[in-house]
Amino acid sequence: LFSGRHFGAINGVILGGMGVGGAAGPWVGGYIHDLFGSYRYAFGITILCFGASAIAFVIAAPRRKLPQPPTQPTPSE
Repeated sequence: LFSGRHFGAINGVILGGMGVGGAAGPWVGGYIHDLFGSYRYAFGITILCFGASAIAFVIAAPRRKLPQPPTQPTPSE
């Protein structure tokens, strides 16, 4: 989806976020379970985070420009 000279920076941010989420997710999920006695809220927060990520992904994706048909010169009178 992403390419070009900024690919390394984009990939680094994505993988960094995945690392933080992978490390903090189980701890936060366990803490929420201890607070409320159920994983329901932890899964609800997870679903909201996935939704926010999907929206951010769609917004950040580069737009493809449709090819424009060649314009015909208009005859001058």
